[in-house]
Amino acid sequence: MLPGRIYKASLELKAVVRDHGAGFSQKALQYADREFYSGDESRHDRRHQGLGLAIAKRAAAEQGGFLEYGNRDTEGAEVALWVKTEQETDA
Repeated sequence: MLPGRIYKASLELKAVVRDHGAGFSQKALQYADREFYSGDESRHDRRHQGLGLAIAKRAAAEQGGFLEYGNRDTEGAEVALWVKTEQETDA
C-alpha cells in the first residue's frame, strides 16, 4: 500500500499518493494521464493497462476538480486528486 493523505481546505478536497520509486520520466510527465499510456514500452506482462491516471483525471473533472502529478524533490512521484466539495451553510 502506498502512503496517502487526504486534505480538506475550504471547498476543495485533496487526496495525495506518494511513492519512493524512480518517479515519472520526462515523457511520462507529458502522457501519464492519457488512456493506455504505460510509460515502459518494454512491459508485456499485462499487469498494467495504463488506465489509472486517465480514469482518475476523468473522475476529478466530473466533480469539478483536477488531477496533478509530478516528481518529488527528493525521490519518487506524487499524484494529487482535487475535487470540489459542497459549500457549508448555516442552519
